[in-house]
Amino acid sequence: MADTGAYWFRPKRYGYGAEPKNWRGWLATGLFVAAVGLIAWFGMVEPAVHGQQVSTIGTILMWSVLIAMTAGFVWFCHQKTDGPWRWRWGKDD
Repeated sequence: MADTGAYWFRPKRYGYGAEPKNWRGWLATGLFVAAVGLIAWFGMVEPAVHGQQVSTIGTILMWSVLIAMTAGFVWFCHQKTDGPWRWRWGKDD
């Protein structure tokens, strides 16, 4: 039976935040991690491999994009979570 729920994440059992609930949540998380890795690679690692100096402006731009992407992903996860985000100690609520 297909999961037609609107929620992609569920509140974590321990701690604060959410974790993937279904394949959509895992796919979104995987795409986010891949995008962060690619930005970091092309922003810092790839120039260093080719012996190029990484510019200050390029570093600032890379970190600005990473911070904006992370904030957007956290907001997206919060919107797609089945329940409130709060600190949890593992007890069923």
